[in-house]
Amino acid sequence: MAQETHQPMPKRGRRTILLALVLVLVVIGGVVGFLFYAPSNAQISIRDPPQQPYDSSIQAIYVTFTSIEIHSANAGDASGWHTITTSATVNLFTVLNVSKVLGKASLPAGRYTELRFNVSAVIVTHIRD
Repeated sequence: MAQETHQPMPKRGRRTILLALVLVLVVIGGVVGFLFYAPSNAQISIRDPPQQPYDSSIQAIYVTFTSIEIHSANAGDASGWHTITTSATVNLFTVLNVSKVLGKASLPAGRYTELRFNVSAVIVTHIRD
């Protein structure tokens, strides 16, 4: 039976493998860092499917928001708020079966636990009898 001889890998081959391994680790680290720490986009939409149809005398319900904000989990009350939009008005009759985007923002990656809708006006228009 013939005996197989094992020759050590040349230094150049080891360097190439080591370089490839380091490159793979850097790419994996970059992807993980991007996925967990890159800013994310948030979008707030509204849709108003009422439990019961609105009264037939109501023609429109306008809601005006001065701002819509989102709060980071475990952040202080003043420092944890991020503004999504500074002004928006929506007629609830136009969002009965479709959604309307009220605002978009780029936010730091993280967990968000609260939304704050600052409403400045609600106007209901109706037909008088």
